[in-house]
Amino acid sequence: MTGQYGDSVPDSWRTKAGAFLEECEAVSNQNGDDELPRSTDHCDQGPTVCLVTPNPDPQAQAENASPPPVGIETSQQVPLFPKPQPLDTDEPPICVVWIESRPHAVLDYTDACQLICYHNSMIRLRLALEVQEAFPNNLWILDGQGGKLSKDQIEKTPMEENVEVIMEEWVTILVKLMERDTLFDVKLMTFQNFFQALTTPSSNPNLVTLEGADLILAWGDLSMDFLGPNNCYGWNTESFNIFFQRLLQLSHVTAIWPHPAETLIYGNKTSYLSDAAAIARQHGHEIPAVCIIDHPQDVKELQPDLIYKRGYSDFSQHVYFSGCPNLGQKPMGTIEAFLAAVDEGEHCYAGVDGGLGPITPKWFTMPYLDSVKKFGELHVFFVSGKITHTTATMGIRTTHFRDVRNPTLLDKLLNQLYDEPMNVWEAEEAKQRFEKFATDMLIGLIQTREKREKHPSDLRLFARLDIAVYRHPDNTWRYYLSKVKAGIATVLYLRADTNCHIEHVLVSSLCDNFFTKGHMRRRNLLI
Repeated sequence: MTGQYGDSVPDSWRTKAGAFLEECEAVSNQNGDDELPRSTDHCDQGPTVCLVTPNPDPQAQAENASPPPVGIETSQQVPLFPKPQPLDTDEPPICVVWIESRPHAVLDYTDACQLICYHNSMIRLRLALEVQEAFPNNLWILDGQGGKLSKDQIEKTPMEENVEVIMEEWVTILVKLMERDTLFDVKLMTFQNFFQALTTPSSNPNLVTLEGADLILAWGDLSMDFLGPNNCYGWNTESFNIFFQRLLQLSHVTAIWPHPAETLIYGNKTSYLSDAAAIARQHGHEIPAVCIIDHPQDVKELQPDLIYKRGYSDFSQHVYFSGCPNLGQKPMGTIEAFLAAVDEGEHCYAGVDGGLGPITPKWFTMPYLDSVKKFGELHVFFVSGKITHTTATMGIRTTHFRDVRNPTLLDKLLNQLYDEPMNVWEAEEAKQRFEKFATDMLIGLIQTREKREKHPSDLRLFARLDIAVYRHPDNTWRYYLSKVKAGIATVLYLRADTNCHIEHVLVSSLCDNFFTKGHMRRRNLLI
């Protein structure tokens, strides 16, 4: 295959699409045929059904269909994402437009200091000022003594000197892209300008910039309550539908991360939980029962030992629980608050389409597991299908986190999921078991999505899988997948990385993948 610059694309960048799709066909599509058991024990919570896959309008899917994917081998022996290839001698840098990230934006640096999604770093003053001017709610320049650097101090500091900053984690990736100025030509755009360029294209010059880019990054994350009354984007149903339909059209002109269709469809938790249930069964695992509530407005009371959650939600929002006194777990919310949240969601998301069919947040239940409170979760990060690091979090509402050296062998689990006393053989076995479970789940999710959507999944580029444990009826501990994060709202836990060991690998790998994504799109290859 030859790209627009006349060079042949290396064979290592792809395998034939036919072979890839044949491999995907081997994945059992159990979402519609092999359902989770129907819940019959809690009839007064409203009718419930097993998890099902979202079913967007077929006509809308056909109209927005992307070209067939470039097949990439999904075995564990090769990366799920191609290695970067060098630019031609006379080839210009990859043109990147980085959109202002709003999910974690805050008004003051004192607020940023309290958030786990912000961390301190040292960068050149020139870059700090450029980012701060464009995105003032994502980065602050510090004086090294707990305050902000004054205007007078900034004027006296050489532009190429390193200064301390506190910045949102994903801005770290942005800064590294800007530092690689021989590979990337980075343009910064506020979200407001981005939004206006798509909703009023005839009168906005920024659309030319967007259409001329090789890659658009960080535009948004729809795994959160993106249309709630306090959403960070400022749109309503009508303006979102216009914006999103034109964003889908733009995705056929240039590469966009995260991909708009994937982040919308799979932002609803029930979609990936459904897939995860089928994948777990394929590998001989069982999972705690998860059931969709068909008519949440008919729920009469919050049932004991069940947690009620909603799709398109994050940061422990839309979680309700009647409590579990025998295990010392206090209630979270009331039936009145739950019903009010149901009404609010139905009102805010009424008429949401975006070109992919009706989008409705789904409410579901899952059993309360004391193991989550006792042991927390392991958050494992993948770039190119390879694990960069694992972070442990404690509690249902995360307040404590730390870097993990070794998962605990489940047969030896007593106090925590990580770094229990183990000999070298036990530590090796524990690591292999955990990483095999996580990798099997990731590859299964990728294969299932690509078989369904006929489009490469963003999970190849980056993903965070949150994994917890539950006690099986045979009295053994088992892993299960509780959450998948793959967008700009994903917390990276760089604040726990005091020696920057994680940052150096994670950030460099993401920059390489963004380079490859833009480079391949420039050559009209889909990835």
